[in-house]
Amino acid sequence: EPFMVLLGDDLVMSKAACCKQMIDLYNHVGESIVAIQQVSMDQTHQYGIVEGTPTEHERTYQVHRMVEKPAPGTTNSNLAIIGRYLLMPEVFDLLEKTTPGHGGEIQLTDALLALSNKQGMYAYEFVGKRYDAGDKLGYLKAIVDFALRHNSLGAPFREYLETVLAAPRP
Repeated sequence: EPFMVLLGDDLVMSKAACCKQMIDLYNHVGESIVAIQQVSMDQTHQYGIVEGTPTEHERTYQVHRMVEKPAPGTTNSNLAIIGRYLLMPEVFDLLEKTTPGHGGEIQLTDALLALSNKQGMYAYEFVGKRYDAGDKLGYLKAIVDFALRHNSLGAPFREYLETVLAAPRP
């Protein structure tokens, strides 16, 4: 059966869960889906990048090519894959046949490209904000933003932050 993969260092804040958005799209397209966000062109070398064409579904692209951490100038796309995938089980057979790629590692992106060539694949620009919790500053931003939006902790945490910001710096 189709299944989801969620990378633990990517946190998403959204009104409708990113996974729910992807499942809703899957119910229309019936194919694998990768979540994407737009990044600046000077950041594309840090991500798996999708090249595709827009579809009739809002915020959705038909995937034509995927490149793991492309060298600057080797892609015109800024559609970066984030750690949310809705995949068909055939990806496991393709992973077994995938040879090491970027960094000498077996890259999920390489297996996904093979899967997209066999079955088709969509890239979905989810609605929400992504935090890179694998980055120290990204982790701190996520903690603060999630805490400030928490029903019972938000107000007292905001008060605490205001006292921290008002305190003299050593």
